[in-house]
Amino acid sequence: MFDSILNAFKALWDWIMNFIKDCINTVLEPLADLLPDLSYSLDGVADAMAFANSWVALDWAFSLLGLYFVFIITMIMIKLFVKLFIPTVG
Repeated sequence: MFDSILNAFKALWDWIMNFIKDCINTVLEPLADLLPDLSYSLDGVADAMAFANSWVALDWAFSLLGLYFVFIITMIMIKLFVKLFIPTVG
């Protein structure tokens, strides 16, 4: 008995979700067809990065940026740990 009720609710839920999906697709598909083709080449960006790399070592820059983010996340975790678990300091 309970299984049949659950199956009925599941079928109703699936029908509602499919109906909503169909309504959204009917509205959005014509809008998506109106969008222009946005495929373009990134050769200019690659040339700019190569030019910038001749002035600044970008491999070191990105490595240092990653280390900086790791340092900041570590400091946030340490600060939260101190504030939460050492009441006289926080």
